[in-house]
Amino acid sequence: MGGKIDKDINSGSGPYTFRIQGQNYHKMGSLLPAEGDRPCFAQLYIYDTANEIQNRLNALGRGKKNDLDEVVLSGLIDMVDTYNELAKVFRRARDTYESGETEEFSIRLIKNKERG
Repeated sequence: MGGKIDKDINSGSGPYTFRIQGQNYHKMGSLLPAEGDRPCFAQLYIYDTANEIQNRLNALGRGKKNDLDEVVLSGLIDMVDTYNELAKVFRRARDTYESGETEEFSIRLIKNKERG
């Protein structure tokens, strides 16, 4: 998590509580799946987007029959791509990956302190 974790804040019988001081962060996994693995999570925005709908159905279904409508899923993907700023960041990463300009890249999300 990054910051200093104080686990002694709650010494009573209440729910588990801890306090973080300092910079907190979350480290994401690889933006590309390991060889032979199916894409999941953020990888779905970057890897094999020509087959994105099927990749998403596979990620959600995990081998089970699933009743998701591909047309609805496609519409939701388009909506998220249009309006969600984080999705746009991941799509730009996809464009960088597909351009072949670099073999390694990363995404860093930094909170704009002026916006709260």
